[in-house]
Amino acid sequence: VTDGSDDSDGADASLRRIANEIEVVEGVEVRNLALTLLGLDEAPRPQATGDPDNDVIVVAVEANTAQLAADLANAYVNAYIATGSNANLRRAGVAATQMQDVIDGLERQIAEIDRRLATAELTEAEALAADRTGLADDLVEFVDRLRRLEITTALGLPPAQVLEPAAPPAAPFAPDRLSILIAAIAAGLASLSAMFRGSDPR
Repeated sequence: VTDGSDDSDGADASLRRIANEIEVVEGVEVRNLALTLLGLDEAPRPQATGDPDNDVIVVAVEANTAQLAADLANAYVNAYIATGSNANLRRAGVAATQMQDVIDGLERQIAEIDRRLATAELTEAEALAADRTGLADDLVEFVDRLRRLEITTALGLPPAQVLEPAAPPAAPFAPDRLSILIAAIAAGLASLSAMFRGSDPR
């Protein structure tokens, strides 16, 4: 998605977006929630890299067993989604309050114009009517925006969706390492796929 700027601007925006999502994935809030989900006090930290051309983030973590690597992968992914959902709800609440303030202000201005129109002479009435039309158009637009925001919030759409949950492989890919392809997450702003590695227990 671009805003009409040139390709270089679009690429820069994608890089910034990916960088921001990587910070979230590797951040304290996601980590703490992942530990809570697993009932752990400590666990290997995730490491994320980005592919801005495809809005993809690859998350990696090292663990002692394949199962723990898979469990951590799922936990970090689920924590990322939950954290993003909570942040979206907070932003939606702020936006809804701001929109309602604008709507209230427009309604007050329209009411004041209606009051003045009752006693206005022709020339003034024409100017007031033109102002009222513009305000009424703005009111319809903001009411529609608020309605759409409320619908989106009510649906509770997550910022990402797990396409394939993590699972340990049937056999290691290398004598002393396991590579586990896990958890591709498709999102409006970013899609995540995660590659988690663990030591082959011996």
